Amino acid sequence: MKGIHSLCYLALFSSLLVFTSCDDEDDTAPVVDIEAVTVEDIQTAGTRQAPDPTYFDLESGEVVDDSRAGTNDWDIAFDNTTILINSGISGPGSVEAQVLEQGFDNIEEAPESGYQQDTESSLAIPSGSGNGWYNYTSDTRPTNAILPILGRTIVLRTNEGHYAKMEILSWYQGNPDPSTEEFANFDTRPESRYFTFRYALQTNGSRQF
Repeated sequence: MKGIHSLCYLALFSSLLVFTSCDDEDDTAPVVDIEAVTVEDIQTAGTRQAPDPTYFDLESGEVVDDSRAGTNDWDIAFDNTTILINSGISGPGSVEAQVLEQGFDNIEEAPESGYQQDTESSLAIPSGSGNGWYNYTSDTRPTNAILPILGRTIVLRTNEGHYAKMEILSWYQGNPDPSTEEFANFDTRPESRYFTFRYALQTNGSRQF
């Protein structure tokens, strides 16, 4: 009997050891970082080449043709300095967004609440200098420039219910350095109405980045 009891204890101990090892393995599973994607020189409305808003799908990472403007195939649209989202007055989708006064790299989790859609009274991503993603420099050097506000990040919930964070990097072709003499000079400043931005999209259903 003593030998049988010992075998039973040994089997139970082995089972617990295997179970514990599996739990430890699950707890230490590596977390895969989401890589940010940089999108360059998206030409916006306000020119002959782009008279209408430019539509963009965050899920595919591609510009969407104007013929699909009335669908859920896009998440955001660029209209001069204004960024629209596919919801409310701007589109038939369910996209929601908000602007956070936090750096892109510092946001590890999307907020649970605070999202808005585009309405008649306000846009989810506010337009105008100092209100949303940019400042207009006016007489401050470099004069009459549209520059992204450092430390501001747009967080969105896409039509598919996925969370994304986005940082606008530039409104000028080629993402130029605005501190240079070339940029300060109107004759050599690159053409405007070209968005360059980076974003990270979480597709596993969580709010983690």
